[in-house]
Amino acid sequence: MFDRKRPLTVLPHALGLVCIASITYGCSTESPDGGCLNTRPYKSGWETVFDGQIAVSTGENFDVTELKIGGTQSGGNFINRGDIEVYQSLAPAADGDNPGIGQMIVQMNKFTFACDDAEAFGDGDNPGRFSRIQPWLFASNSLVPPTDPDLVGAECNETNGFLAGCQIRVYYDGQTQPIRDGADIRVFLPSDFAGKLILTTDDNIGASTYLDRSDVTVDGLQGRLEVTMDSGIANVKIADNAIPAPGCGADLNTACAEYTDPVTDEALPWSPNCPCSAENLNSVKIDSRGNEAMNATVDAPADYWTNASLNNVDELNSIATGQFCDVDIACDGFDTCDLDSVDCNDLEKPWKCTNSGTNFPAGALSGTGVTVNITSEGCDTVQYHEGPNGFNTTPLEEKRGLITLCSGCLDGVVDVPTP
Repeated sequence: MFDRKRPLTVLPHALGLVCIASITYGCSTESPDGGCLNTRPYKSGWETVFDGQIAVSTGENFDVTELKIGGTQSGGNFINRGDIEVYQSLAPAADGDNPGIGQMIVQMNKFTFACDDAEAFGDGDNPGRFSRIQPWLFASNSLVPPTDPDLVGAECNETNGFLAGCQIRVYYDGQTQPIRDGADIRVFLPSDFAGKLILTTDDNIGASTYLDRSDVTVDGLQGRLEVTMDSGIANVKIADNAIPAPGCGADLNTACAEYTDPVTDEALPWSPNCPCSAENLNSVKIDSRGNEAMNATVDAPADYWTNASLNNVDELNSIATGQFCDVDIACDGFDTCDLDSVDCNDLEKPWKCTNSGTNFPAGALSGTGVTVNITSEGCDTVQYHEGPNGFNTTPLEEKRGLITLCSGCLDGVVDVPTP
């Protein structure tokens, strides 16, 4: 069914380039050589772990309509603790030699604490700590080691391609994943991928001298999105050609946008009587867990129809401390903007903007639209280190809990890398 792609490639790294001055640490059981007096953070550099095909829009039941990237800990394993980046920048699947089949690239940037280059990257007979941090790419909800017999035939590899049910997780090849080990995940998808993305990550804060917050970046979003994170920064840019309900197809979206009443001939775009119902509309949901304070920005096209609910729920703490985390719909970038005078325009409640949105069609039911639901559980000053070079230095600080829906504000902020 799938054409075999070129063999897996690994991007070269420069040993030691991401290592920095160390701090004296007691040698932990994580160190295999038993003689280490100093450990420090290392990153492997980006490695391509999958370069193959993905079923996007063949019309068959193996199309990927939902893609899970990252996840919470399971059995002391399978936790990524790093950034997640998704770029829908590859050629459209619809334009390929096999219509509906597109290219997909998955990369990982592993991180660990180690004594030296040899312990991190390997040397001689020592495979290194990074060798234990591996991609887990299977079409299975059973989080078990890759060698488990139950996973035979469920591999999402370059021979089989990425099919319905495939997940992207991080696996640690050992009894228990160390609390400072994990990986950043970067995924490149066809620009017309309109399936749902489910992205989950945690902060990498196992060492107080290295507070590595985990960010989420999505560029070119066409479909639905669900993000769960800690105290990082989420930047989401919806594609310029995104349509409100990709599940209905382009023709029905056009029919709804141009719908007229058959009796009065009145233009009623997105009337409940149009051929694509409101339940098919897209949604963007971004949440921080616990009492974590995250920053989140969603950048949508100027004419995009949204129904927004933006909340920082730590309002009691905000009132007590006087440190408010504003949420905002930046109306100046959109063609039209509808702000509720009570739930979004109250200067005494800057942490809340609900029952509001952009570019509401004349015929649509109240409260409908592409749902943009963003909730930060905290409003606080967050300490963090900017990569391994920040290890054992005074943490940087930033107020987090800020939420924005805008058009164009991420231009020049989100840079799409070359695979």
